[in-house]
Amino acid sequence: MVKLSSKAITLLLIAVVTFSCDPQQDLSPRRKSLDELTDMVLSSKKFNEIEVNINELQTSHSHFTSPTEEALVVPFKGRDGEKFVMAIFDEKQRIRKVFSFEAVTTITPQQVLDKMLNEQFDGTLKFGDRSGSFQVDLQESKIVSKVTIKNQLAREAEPECGDWTADDGPLGCAGARIEQMNWLEKTACYVVFMECLAMEVASCIIDDCVVNPVPAS
Repeated sequence: MVKLSSKAITLLLIAVVTFSCDPQQDLSPRRKSLDELTDMVLSSKKFNEIEVNINELQTSHSHFTSPTEEALVVPFKGRDGEKFVMAIFDEKQRIRKVFSFEAVTTITPQQVLDKMLNEQFDGTLKFGDRSGSFQVDLQESKIVSKVTIKNQLAREAEPECGDWTADDGPLGCAGARIEQMNWLEKTACYVVFMECLAMEVASCIIDDCVVNPVPAS
């Protein structure tokens, strides 16, 4: 049996007390990794509700949209930057929303921002969530038509918050939020503009649902 000296016991007790009383120690749950969150999203009910074939996704290319890790993107194979599934998380890394996004245009994702800012963008933006799909057609960066297709579940349910068909709707809200960003935030947004736009659209829907929740039936 190993005997500890009184000095060793004293040092051990000091170390234990110091650790237990240290206000800086982190007792919060471990943050999930990118791979863990990707798996969590793709196996979730919210992902299954948007009716995307997981085999079409390039799961090895999933990534966070910003250092805050509040949103994750999984691109479709061969469509990086222009077609992807996005998941948005709360502060505890719980899934708030999952949706698909696609930009249909003849230019590259890197050219979209310049065309948008110079009022020269022609193309279609498509969004899909659990309620169905929404697409907006633009000419010279102006909306010329909008189409909403609700799935059977949504048609049978009560109207949801974050109405796609509103005059300005989430897309107008997203544009206003990007415009109000400071130069640093806007620069970061412009680097991955399609992802930034999609995230702001989803955030507008989420925030609208907080402010104007659907009454319980």
